[in-house]
Amino acid sequence: HMGNEHAALAFARANIDAWTTEIERGGLDAVIINASGCGTTVKDYGHMLREDPAYAAKAARIAALTKDVTEFLTDLGALGAPVAVRLDEPMARHTTFGIGGPADCYAVAATEEHLLALTDVARRHDVPFFVLGSGSNILVGDDGIRGLVIENRHTNSEEPVPQTGGGYRLRSASGASFASLARRLAGAGLAGLEWAATVPGTIGGA
Repeated sequence: HMGNEHAALAFARANIDAWTTEIERGGLDAVIINASGCGTTVKDYGHMLREDPAYAAKAARIAALTKDVTEFLTDLGALGAPVAVRLDEPMARHTTFGIGGPADCYAVAATEEHLLALTDVARRHDVPFFVLGSGSNILVGDDGIRGLVIENRHTNSEEPVPQTGGGYRLRSASGASFASLARRLAGAGLAGLEWAATVPGTIGGA
């Protein structure tokens, strides 16, 4: 199609017609392209057909809905080796019930900086994301989870700080184990959180 502009535009119009029909039926939220180079072409439909009065508006609409998977994965890869990224990762490996189909993309964040970077990439590409704690008390269907699943391994917590008037304040990362933190405080002779010594999950949730 790169050497035949007339045929390329005809294919573009056919794609636009098909996708517009699905949009109007309410069955299309985005056009996901996973073939190298094709995402750039579809994103350029608005420019390619800008002078076609019958297709200019529809082409611009399709271009705006187009997401290029390769761009998203490239940006994830640019985060570097500390952030482990896997595709089609079975969620059964990450839930205490041992069930769940694949996550489209699965990344492990060990620090606050990793969490911020992963959520930033997802937001920039309009990719839905789900932050997973220890996988307890969560049911994942056989269809898995669309978008990006971020496993939260940011577990740092500060030492308890005495407060004026009594009591202590403690700051903890959202990925810290609720039960481990409760047992640690109880072992230090601090009361108030001992009820959580057997609670599964993390401070930030399941």
